[in-house]
Amino acid sequence: MKKMKMKVFRMITCLTLVVSMAVIGAFPTYAAGPETWNQNLGPVESMRVVNNNLTPVKTMGRSGKLYIYFTVQPCKQGCCSCSDCEPSAYSPVKVTMQIRRAGTTQVLVSGDKSEGVFYNRIGVNVTQGQKIQLFCDVSSNGPSPGVNRRGHVSYYYGFE
Repeated sequence: MKKMKMKVFRMITCLTLVVSMAVIGAFPTYAAGPETWNQNLGPVESMRVVNNNLTPVKTMGRSGKLYIYFTVQPCKQGCCSCSDCEPSAYSPVKVTMQIRRAGTTQVLVSGDKSEGVFYNRIGVNVTQGQKIQLFCDVSSNGPSPGVNRRGHVSYYYGFE
């Protein structure tokens, strides 16, 4: 009887640890401190977006014309390996990308891109030290199924 109780206790403890790790792992993590953009071309970054997302603050390390190149891929069954993909019958998605003044809803520039492999580009003049955020809104590019849409958004920055 005592061995059985110990096995049940171990099983519950292990299950609790697994669930805790899964929940903690689902929260986004960010590097400590603000991110400064100052390279001619920044690295490609990707994020999964459900409905919309606002990136952490980006500080401009230089002045000039900042361009954001972006695209979106569907999060559908057969297209990706996410556990909660949309049904493949859903209409295509598009992403609206905005460059916003950090901490506000003030849009500096905005553009749209339908799903596909090619990138779209939006640009705005920035000054060194200026803080911005990118806002991404994934929506239907066709008849809406009436749910928050999912997509995989990729983007990178460049200065001119």
